[in-house]
Amino acid sequence: MGYALEERIGNPDLFTGRNEEMTYFLKWISDIKERKSQSTAVLARRKMGKTAIMERLFNITFFKNDGVIPFYYEIKENAMWVGDFCVYFFLSFIYQYIAFKTRKPEYLKPEEKSNFDKVIEIAKKEGLGYLCGIIESAAHAVSHERIDILLNIVREAPQTIAFRQKEFILQMIDEFQFLNAMVYRDKDMKIPAKDLAGGVFKLSRKQNSTFTGIG
Repeated sequence: MGYALEERIGNPDLFTGRNEEMTYFLKWISDIKERKSQSTAVLARRKMGKTAIMERLFNITFFKNDGVIPFYYEIKENAMWVGDFCVYFFLSFIYQYIAFKTRKPEYLKPEEKSNFDKVIEIAKKEGLGYLCGIIESAAHAVSHERIDILLNIVREAPQTIAFRQKEFILQMIDEFQFLNAMVYRDKDMKIPAKDLAGGVFKLSRKQNSTFTGIG
């Protein structure tokens, strides 16, 4: 197996002692295609290996290429305006989707992480022009600071694309609890976006898009 996503554990051979957990989650991921899997949260104290499990699951699912498209995103423990969060989250998803569909892991590390024009150019070049509409909609919302519209586009993007393309997208969000604690409605970052996590969780339960949160 290759390692599309660099794992923070370092040497991949250091990943040991997680056979039971990996067996459970690999079966859970396989069941997504049968619509048997429900949203799942992994809860444990810090430094217990949650991130290592998610990164390894991403890599296995990516290289297995068996009908489930993985998307991994880590919520950082630093304050962020919701508009910026939406851009980073959305374009991370789009680039990871392109990487999976083209089998080109280099798209997991894009040079221009917040350039909408660049990702549209790449989508067209790679024969994924059907992504351009939703990318352009997000870009328009960003340029006009229509934050509520942008937020809806971003939250619904995986489910929308999965539905329209008849695919299954696995969302893995690391440090999910920071959504409400570290993302703010205003640029001065005084008003927490307290409903953000609930909205993401609600959408993740819809058909064709399954979500894993990590506490």
